[in-house]
Amino acid sequence: MKLIIAILISVAVFALVRLMYRRHWEEGLKVEIGFGDRVVREGDSSTLLEVITNDKWLPLPLLQVKFAITKTFRFAKSADSDVTDQYYRNEYFALRSYEKISRTYSFTCQKRGLFGMKDMDIVCRDLFMSEGMYGTREHEATLLVLPKRVKMQQIPLESLKFLGEIESDLKLQEDPFAFAMIREYQPYDSMHAINWKVSARMDKLMVNTFRTTMQKELVIFVNLHAHAVLYEEKIREDLIRIAATLCAYFVEKKIPVALVTNGCDCITKEPVRVASGADRSHIRTLESALARIDTTLPVPDITDLIREREAMNRREEFLLLSNDRREGFLEKVDRMRSSSKLPWHLLLAYLHREGRPQVNGKVTMWEISDV
Repeated sequence: MKLIIAILISVAVFALVRLMYRRHWEEGLKVEIGFGDRVVREGDSSTLLEVITNDKWLPLPLLQVKFAITKTFRFAKSADSDVTDQYYRNEYFALRSYEKISRTYSFTCQKRGLFGMKDMDIVCRDLFMSEGMYGTREHEATLLVLPKRVKMQQIPLESLKFLGEIESDLKLQEDPFAFAMIREYQPYDSMHAINWKVSARMDKLMVNTFRTTMQKELVIFVNLHAHAVLYEEKIREDLIRIAATLCAYFVEKKIPVALVTNGCDCITKEPVRVASGADRSHIRTLESALARIDTTLPVPDITDLIREREAMNRREEFLLLSNDRREGFLEKVDRMRSSSKLPWHLLLAYLHREGRPQVNGKVTMWEISDV
């Protein structure tokens, strides 16, 4: 008789525990996953933050949290993760009553872009591990990875000279009475601009810069149609990195820069356009727009975007950054340049293994690293 009673009590307790977990396991349960930064640069490190809170008296002996993020984030190898088209991560927690657990994971951002997590799956087991209860949580966590910049030492001498010529065309005349700022000396600066007193105090060469009495705006066009299909992804990413570098280069020279590219935004699905600006915050705006380009979307004809901009009749100069050498494309560009009332500059970037392009007209070459 006692044995029967014990069995009945055990069954009752078992059923009661299962019922309590079915009804209350999600009460007071908070699962927060986010990034330690909002914006980083390609190649930099960031952190993934997980905070699990069990704000109730009922303990959670086994809680499994599953979510997926981009595989371009390189984490340390873990037995609780799997990498296919995305990085799938499984985390396990055991929470006592009113307990909070925080975990931090470091990773490296291998590619620029706008990345986030849509939702997560949660699996909970009761005290007897007899039943799994399932739930889904929606949350917003995004990280913007800016394109890596090209170091000045990596810019080919031919292209560096070309950039200096564009700068001279845009900054028609400096006003010696309109002082702008003092900054560190760069190889393209004149020795006459060096401020020797400040240089001695800072123990490095510093130069004076002045505002210009007349100044035009520069529109940088980025054509993401790649000539070498086999290396299309690499070429497009390098074009975006070069564009980010050029945008920062000219804005830091106090030259107003606008951006137009046939690369489409990952959210709007429209070609990226950024209005002109010349303050330092504008560099972040330009780089953020470049970071959000989705190279998997169709690429429209860049010449249509150029004609659209040309019709605005503004005081501008055009710089076209491209790898495109399709039959007839450069001839089409040359006709547009010769018929245009606006000054044109063409920078053709190419991969070493493609071989140096053979083109007519004044075109500056930028050899992309083959690494």
